Amino acid sequence: MVTHALFCLLQYILLFCTLSAKAGDVDLLISFKNSLPYPNILSNWNRTNAMCEFQGITCKSGHVSSLTIRGLPLRADFMNSVSAYILPLMNLETLTLHSTNLTGSISGPVNCTVRLKELDISSNNLKGSVSNAASLADSCPSLQSLNLSDNFIGHAFYSFSPVLPHLKMLDLSYNKIRTNKDLEWLFSKVGLLKYLDLSNNNIQDSLGSLTNLQYLIMWQNNLNGEISGLSLSDLDLSNNRLSGPIPELGSLATFSAYAFENNSGLCGLPLPPCNGGSISKGDVLQQSSTNHESSQGWWITLVLLFTFFLIIGFVIGQFIK
Repeated sequence: MVTHALFCLLQYILLFCTLSAKAGDVDLLISFKNSLPYPNILSNWNRTNAMCEFQGITCKSGHVSSLTIRGLPLRADFMNSVSAYILPLMNLETLTLHSTNLTGSISGPVNCTVRLKELDISSNNLKGSVSNAASLADSCPSLQSLNLSDNFIGHAFYSFSPVLPHLKMLDLSYNKIRTNKDLEWLFSKVGLLKYLDLSNNNIQDSLGSLTNLQYLIMWQNNLNGEISGLSLSDLDLSNNRLSGPIPELGSLATFSAYAFENNSGLCGLPLPPCNGGSISKGDVLQQSSTNHESSQGWWITLVLLFTFFLIIGFVIGQFIK
């Protein structure tokens, strides 16, 4: 009898906690809506509708697991609205607010659920520094993917270098980053980072140590200096000011020339050989093969011409007779 009573009490407690958590999700979502300049833009976010039917919401076991809104002008302030009411959702795993006119700064403490793995706040009007981006990622302990592209992330740097053990993908393209010092924490503290996109910034230094990366996209910057050995699956360093020979070791020589185009100082495979430098064994073999094929082509042409004139001469001789 006592055991049955305890079991019923436990079920009641679990049910109460579940209902409280669901009510907490609804309260946070409604608070987020009410914080917007024009709340009615999320017209079906109200207590008469089921929470899991709210625009952009995906649920798991009755809890918000994903929020995806693209192209809707929410005009929400990041710290006062997104950080205050969306990031604390206890079961939130994915948040995408792409091109929603988010404003404000990403600096300051962020309230972030421990379950969040993917955060996409790209193509907005957010301001801050690379260090603020690092702090944001650090506030979300399970975050694996952070997309801050096409914002106003600048180059102000201070001595903060968090360890980000789970971050695998970082997109800071189309921002205002200028110096490699802003990226030192990337090269030393993000051990699992596999994908890094810094394209269309104004980074002017040389490449740092990027030994763990598999995908590096840095076209349209002002990178200078030489390229160190990298082992990558995908690469784009076009439209920079890089110079020197492309290392033969690693995977760099396997990429197409497009990955290095518009770097006037670069040379070596897959680009033309360096002037005055030694040609690699692969170049020699390739050139030898090309010359051999060209020589064979000339011999075939000469034989055909000789045969043609021989036949013409024979026909003319027979006609004269």
